[in-house]
Amino acid sequence: MAALITLTAVPGHIAQHAGFSTKTIEIYGRELGRTTKPVGTVGDVREAVRAFGTAIRAREPASSFAILVGVRRGERKPPGFDAAQRNNGFGQDDFLLACDEQDTQAAAPAGAAEPEIGP
Repeated sequence: MAALITLTAVPGHIAQHAGFSTKTIEIYGRELGRTTKPVGTVGDVREAVRAFGTAIRAREPASSFAILVGVRRGERKPPGFDAAQRNNGFGQDDFLLACDEQDTQAAAPAGAAEPEIGP
């Protein structure tokens, strides 16, 4: 039986730091696109994410985004769905672009201050 999934493209990026990287996605705010698809297997989800991400990339080639994958309430997830979602098994992070730490600091809102750390 097919489950109905919702794919949502949201802005985000991967920042490279000294010895580690961070992933930031904007789950509240502007969406780059949204679609709903029926799927039966984890492979179907992976293909739907790839096709959706490719379409968004063609429309907005310079954008960096992640794809959120949701299953409609009451629908049964395909076997292996949760494990694939935790490990980028759908390719949902494949459309994120990397930037340097300096780029993320430059993109901080004006007046934003570093948090104070206690003694």
